[in-house]
Amino acid sequence: SGSPQCTAKAGGTGVYELGVIPPSSGVMHGSLTFTAPNGHYVWFTLEVHASPPPAEEALVLEVAVRRAVTVQITLANPLDIAATFQVSMEGHGLLGAPEVTAVAREVATYELVYSPMHPGPEAGSVSFKSAALGEFWYRLDMHGAPAETTDVPEMSAEVGTRASTLLEVHNPLGEETVLNLSSTNPRNFSFAPAQLLLPAFGTGTFQVEYVPSSLDEVEVGVITASSAGAGTWTFDVRGVGTAPTVMEVTELFVT
Repeated sequence: SGSPQCTAKAGGTGVYELGVIPPSSGVMHGSLTFTAPNGHYVWFTLEVHASPPPAEEALVLEVAVRRAVTVQITLANPLDIAATFQVSMEGHGLLGAPEVTAVAREVATYELVYSPMHPGPEAGSVSFKSAALGEFWYRLDMHGAPAETTDVPEMSAEVGTRASTLLEVHNPLGEETVLNLSSTNPRNFSFAPAQLLLPAFGTGTFQVEYVPSSLDEVEVGVITASSAGAGTWTFDVRGVGTAPTVMEVTELFVT
C-alpha cells in the first residue's frame, strides 16, 4: 500500500514509501508504475520474500508406531463471510484434510492425525492459509514410541521332533510391502518363508518352527519382521523340550 501520488522536483528525485503486508509466507510478485501528467511512465517489478509468522504454539504428539493419535485445532473466523483455509503439513505420519472451512463468525475444528511407522522423535508443522485471514501455524513435537513386542504362547516339543505356530502381520500402508524376517536364535527357532509379501492394507502369515535342543529348559528367541516403509514387528518366542516318547514309525527298505 502507499500514496496514490509521488512528487519529484524538476531535475531532482522523489521518494515513495511502499508498505508491504503479505497475507502469507512465500514469494510474491507484482509491479509498481509511476505515470507523469504527459503520459511518460516508469515501472518496477517487485519480488517479496515473506517469512512465516511465529508459531501459535507447540503441540506434542506421542503414540506407539502403527497406532494413531488425533489432535483438534480450532480455527476462528471473525468475518461476515465464510473463510476457507488451505492446510499444509510437514512431517512423517501426519494425516488430515487438505482444507477446512469456517462459516461466518463461527469456529471450525480441524482434526490432525499422527500415525508414525518408525520410532523416534521428529519435528513437524501444520499451517493454515486463508486469502482473507492470512496464515498461522503450529509447531509439532512428535515422537513415535516403539511398538509393543508380541508375546507368543510357549511351544513344546519332544526332543528330536518339532512344533510350529502361525504368526500374523497387518500392513498399515496403502501399497504392497515386503517384510524381511530374522531370528535371534536360529538354532531353536526358524521361520518360513524368509520374506513375506503383504498386500495394501492386507494381512499375511508366516510359520515359526521350534526345534528343542535341551530337555525341560525354556529356550527363548526373538523373531523380527521389518520393512523400510512399514516399520518393525517383534515377537518373543519360547519353547520347552520334553523327553521323547514313542517316535513316529520310520520304514526302511533294503534292496
